[in-house]
Amino acid sequence: TLQRKVGVALGHHSDADRVESSWNDVLLGWKLLLPERSDTGRGLSVSGEKTLQETLDWTGGIELRPTPTLISTQQRHGSDMKLAIVFSIISLAVGTSALDDARIQRNLRLVEKAGGKRGTGGRFLVDVDGSMSMSMANMLIGDPPPMSSSKSSKSSKKTPMFPLEAEFSIEYSGCDYHLTFSFVHDVNLPVPSSPMEQCNPRRTPVIAPDGIPYLAFREFLIPFSEEIYNEIGIAEMSLDFQSCGHPPLGSFNKPHYDMHFYYDPLEIREKRTCATFQNTPVCDFTTEQSSAAGRAFFNVNTIWTPAEEQASEASQQVANMPPGFTCGVRDAIPLSGIHCWDVPNTPNVDDWNEPILILGSYGGKFAFFEPMTPIDFVTGPEAKEYNSGDISYAGQTIESLPEKYTVSYAGETAMMEPGRTTISLQGKRKNCESL
Repeated sequence: TLQRKVGVALGHHSDADRVESSWNDVLLGWKLLLPERSDTGRGLSVSGEKTLQETLDWTGGIELRPTPTLISTQQRHGSDMKLAIVFSIISLAVGTSALDDARIQRNLRLVEKAGGKRGTGGRFLVDVDGSMSMSMANMLIGDPPPMSSSKSSKSSKKTPMFPLEAEFSIEYSGCDYHLTFSFVHDVNLPVPSSPMEQCNPRRTPVIAPDGIPYLAFREFLIPFSEEIYNEIGIAEMSLDFQSCGHPPLGSFNKPHYDMHFYYDPLEIREKRTCATFQNTPVCDFTTEQSSAAGRAFFNVNTIWTPAEEQASEASQQVANMPPGFTCGVRDAIPLSGIHCWDVPNTPNVDDWNEPILILGSYGGKFAFFEPMTPIDFVTGPEAKEYNSGDISYAGQTIESLPEKYTVSYAGETAMMEPGRTTISLQGKRKNCESL
């Protein structure tokens, strides 16, 4: 039966090879809706059914790497309960155009984090009758709107197809932009009831109800439109839920969202690799990285503070970051960058109740803007609001960096869109002097 086969695929055996073999046997026989090729790279549409094996031939060859430890998430899609199946696409050979490949990769929401050779991840929803439908490009993400050459005053993308009911929009007023991103926290995301046991990295990972270890983070990738990327430089949002939090301990080790506004899309960030400490997603800083990609994490662009300002500020500042921000060698994360913040003002974990700004660098360039927000702020009956105030940057060379941001939570009892969290960034458009 399907249930028995899925049970095998879920990894109910200790022998990993047997699990992988059973997993492939199950997958290759199922049918899936096949995406139509698109020479323009502007999205995908459904065009018939084939078995997965037939699809491998049609694409020119895709090597699948199953990840049984990640296969137990259930989602509500329409009126039917379906099982989310996760695998990695290790290599994509001839058969799709480069534009298609880039679009597919940007649309994929889940990236494999279970070790082995790194690949772009894909999630498929499996009906109870054993059929399979492609979800990433067609159901969960949807197609980004085509780029417009006109200087419109408002552009928006609102669709229930994004994970966490995410929405985004952008408005312009002359040279100024106002980017808004919002989502609704999923109450089914796991929160540890016994952190000392469930979040202890020195013990065997404890698996949460969604089939993923509590210590792993849940990534929800939302690509922005080409217009937003061209106007303000932000390519996508990676909304990462940290069930256990992360180091430094005593500060950020509580459930929270890492809200990464990335300035490079995933297909570029996938090249940000490094040698990591064993069983951690942290770049090894104790010895020199052997690859150029690994060394780039620790290449931070700094400037000298003018002599007349050195009495109140450090003599060296990180460029394109607020004065006082520092980048710690312990905080370089693959696919992301090195994380930087105002370390002396880091809150105690018990007192951390509102967003804190984290910025990223990779290869000496600005990598991401991250309002890191504890779960306490995005849950509960009462509305909440945080305003960063004006943000200044040392040695600023990127004119479109946000000048301020706000994070607001509507509250569970709100009349309009209860439980919705909204992040707003305000700043100057790129090349605004030419407008």
